[in-house]
Order: sequence, then structure tokens, then C-alpha cells
Amino acid sequence: MLLEEIRLNTSFASGKGFYSFPVLVVLAGLLA
Repeated sequence: MLLEEIRLNTSFASGKGFYSFPVLVVLAGLLA
């Protein structure tokens, strides 16, 4: 699941940057 999150995050990073990366990491941490 983490790999999928990272892949989706990478797609978003293409437009947003490293701003959505930590957000997804935190969300993944809460879910996990």
C-alpha cells in the first residue's frame, strides 16, 4: 500500500511539488 501511495504522490508532486508528499506520509501513518 505504501508503494501505491508513493506512486500517486509522485504523480501529484509533478504539479504540486514536495508539499503533498509529507501530507500523504502523515495520512499513511495515521491509516497504518
